[in-house]
Amino acid sequence: RPVCPVCGIGKLYQHEGKFGKFWNCSNYKNGCKATFDDDKGKPAIYECPVCKKGLLVKRKSTKNDNEYFWSCNQYQSGCKAIFSDVKNKPLIKQCPKCKKGYLIKRKGKSDVFFGCNNYPDCSATYESGKTGMPVINKDKK
Repeated sequence: RPVCPVCGIGKLYQHEGKFGKFWNCSNYKNGCKATFDDDKGKPAIYECPVCKKGLLVKRKSTKNDNEYFWSCNQYQSGCKAIFSDVKNKPLIKQCPKCKKGYLIKRKGKSDVFFGCNNYPDCSATYESGKTGMPVINKDKK
């Protein structure tokens, strides 16, 4: 069993919930509230690429009940990293133009596209492909 990356003490166990399989820490009674989505029989654990200390946590959008995003669990310590949810995984794709920001899903007047989170310093935008991933070889006009 994998060791909980949050508390470092408990073990992660798979459970079946009303929304499908998930993983949680055996150290729950001692205060560890770590839970992870299931990724093909393994806990979906993603290290934050920005602060390199926290873990990315899937969260529900407050604007739309059907939309999700991923953010760092070290938000209180100052990490404001946010990543788009694409097929139940965080899209961690560095901006090809500025190489500082990360691409996030945006909604335009008529379509979905990906833009650099470093906007307005970087105005790079990319089309959303048929798979829901950004099409990197073309700038959106």
